[in-house]
Amino acid sequence: MDRSKPTVVLPESTRYCAVVRSGLFTAFVVSSFAISAFAHGGRLPFAFWGGFPRSVVPCQQALSLAVRRCATSKLRLQLRCAASPEACTPEHVRDQKRAIELAALDLIARSCSDRATVQLGFLGVIEAQADASNVCAKVDQQLSPFTLPPAIEESATGSCTTFLAHASLKLLRQANSIWQHTFDRIATRNVSPTRKSQMLEQARQRIARATNKLHQLANARCPAASTQTNLQTFLTESLSAAARASECLAGAAYVQDAVHCDPPVSP
Repeated sequence: MDRSKPTVVLPESTRYCAVVRSGLFTAFVVSSFAISAFAHGGRLPFAFWGGFPRSVVPCQQALSLAVRRCATSKLRLQLRCAASPEACTPEHVRDQKRAIELAALDLIARSCSDRATVQLGFLGVIEAQADASNVCAKVDQQLSPFTLPPAIEESATGSCTTFLAHASLKLLRQANSIWQHTFDRIATRNVSPTRKSQMLEQARQRIARATNKLHQLANARCPAASTQTNLQTFLTESLSAAARASECLAGAAYVQDAVHCDPPVSP
């Protein structure tokens, strides 16, 4: 499966951090090759994914935590700036996003070795960092339209506005938690392919229920959301985008072919 993506160059400080941890071989990789997002040879079929040694658990957990923190922190920043645009200059937003990305990448560098990341399906620490960096940017782009545009804000008032603005963040957190719980269980256990499929379906059902619950809460807190087409469309699309984004985060942290945001391969 071809998983190549546009070339991404990590920040200098992050590359240095990874080089220090990984030694001369990693330094050679950094200086000799471009870092491409999702560049592994291919995702491991979900039926065969998991059952990793306990020694890689801290790295796997760090990868999942890093992409989650990066994406949700950027979305929270986006929501704060939408509510108080006067406090968010372009320079402030740029610096804050850079700090968020570096914190996520440094977490991976501190928690993972090249050996652990290779066992998990990456080419090494730097490639795992590149995946995290790219998925964080991708989710930021996917959810950026859902920061309550003025036309929507004028149709809602008070707590309704706040709820609609934060709906995508709420679902992103919940869905990400569900995927993380599901994959972490499979990662360290010998789970049969049949049971894996069942767990995958259960996770999707839980996310669907979480989405429906948010719709119901919107109708309760924001009666206008059930009667005004623009509010209902905004809510539906923002929740759908959050659910898709959660799959992107899972695909970056867990290298398997069942849950990810890569385009499907033509037969």
